[in-house]
Amino acid sequence: MRHNRWVLSIVLGLGSLYGPAFAATDSVWAEQAQVVCQKLELAQQAYAKKDMQQAHLHALMAYFQAYDQKIEPAIRRTMGQARVFQTEQAFNKFNASLVENPTPQQLETIAQQARSLCDTVTTDARSLDEQHINPQLYQVES
Repeated sequence: MRHNRWVLSIVLGLGSLYGPAFAATDSVWAEQAQVVCQKLELAQQAYAKKDMQQAHLHALMAYFQAYDQKIEPAIRRTMGQARVFQTEQAFNKFNASLVENPTPQQLETIAQQARSLCDTVTTDARSLDEQHINPQLYQVES
């Protein structure tokens, strides 16, 4: 019984790290969504500094390392190919929007796209959590 309280306190403590977007029942899915969002943020920051190489690198890593390898297989199985296609299109649009010498409007557009993409991935991760999808079935670990 003592062990159960200890585990519960750790889970609740981790939940507070991610803010209101994630419930106290955070899981590997929420952690993976957070990784996607962090990489998108890094891409956005590099873009604002006009470091195109790093901006594209972080955008690609958000997709390939964080979404495609970790979250996408479960989304494809539970929500279908159409949802995956929609999200992949958003990643493609984000990366294609990273143009040389951005104007202030282009910087704002990238910020909006990053927020929207982060929201989409977070919503999908939340859905996986609510459906109690086992991340080990998809070889996903924190």
